[in-house]
Amino acid sequence: MYHKILFSILILYTSFSFAQREVWEDSTSWIKEKKYETLKLYVIGEKKPFTGYTKRFENNSIVKHLYKNGKSDGCWSTYYIDGKIKEKGYYNMQNDYEGEYKKYHPNGNIMIEGKYKNNKKDGAWFYFDENGKIVEGGHYFNDEKQGIWRFWNENGIMYYEEIFQNGELKSMIFYNNEDDTPLVPNIDK
Repeated sequence: MYHKILFSILILYTSFSFAQREVWEDSTSWIKEKKYETLKLYVIGEKKPFTGYTKRFENNSIVKHLYKNGKSDGCWSTYYIDGKIKEKGYYNMQNDYEGEYKKYHPNGNIMIEGKYKNNKKDGAWFYFDENGKIVEGGHYFNDEKQGIWRFWNENGIMYYEEIFQNGELKSMIFYNNEDDTPLVPNIDK
């Protein structure tokens, strides 16, 4: 019986010691390490760099950010006050946006979906209404709209296109909602 109790305590201890911690950012401090001249995050009063999630209030939201050994691990997320996810994305080592980005409506449906590269919008980006229906979509390159951007109405029917070159609007096409034929073909700017 003694061995079973000891074994149970040992299992509980190891499971808690590997769990990630969550602290409020106001209980942390950035310390410059002389050896590497880099800043690392520490919990005030502790000697080891922080590993886990920090939380802070920002613009009526709760922001969570993951750190490993005092350095940003890249993953961050923002929550509405009611606890529902608002945004999530990633940072690179320079603290620039990098990779997949998503933003959600308060009802939990997706609002925006896209990717960043070196802190700039890059690749396909899509925008959705509160019901989760697509309303706009296209591509970015180096934070500028590129190529064809399409727009849909509340019934999911495409009604409009914009054509961009190097971030500059070159032409627009409006469509007949009945049969997708252009109403006003290729209005050049």
